[in-house]
Amino acid sequence: MSALYERDFAAWAAEQAGLLRAGVIDGLDFANLAEEVESMGKSEQRSLENRLIVLICHLLKWRYQPQRRGASWQATIREQRLRLRRLLRESPSLNRYLQDHDFLEDVWTYAVAAAIRETDLDIFPEHAVWPVETVLEDGFLPDAVGGESNIE
Repeated sequence: MSALYERDFAAWAAEQAGLLRAGVIDGLDFANLAEEVESMGKSEQRSLENRLIVLICHLLKWRYQPQRRGASWQATIREQRLRLRRLLRESPSLNRYLQDHDFLEDVWTYAVAAAIRETDLDIFPEHAVWPVETVLEDGFLPDAVGGESNIE
């Protein structure tokens, strides 16, 4: 393990980038480089997961607390969709998680937990009631009586 990596991560990263740009492979810290690159990919996956959780949580609150609907929730829903769209555009390989049933079930479970925590209500469906494509669709807002509505 590189002493610089342990002592000063930013300096280590700058040094490694310089070595890579110069094509000097002898000085590269391969073990830590591999770990950091892998960590970057996991970070992108966690970002996808966290943004979906926030989005679904707000859609659940919108659906089950119609009396509390407001511009703030609507703005959060729009912002998460925009950020998700950019994340998926910049890292298209993340789209595979949107087809992964277990990943989506975990996201739903965490979104429900967040909605319960934020509302003190325990009325949310245990399993997904909207396909992920609908959740990501611009303008989709669940209707308070169980239907769907779209906003512009």
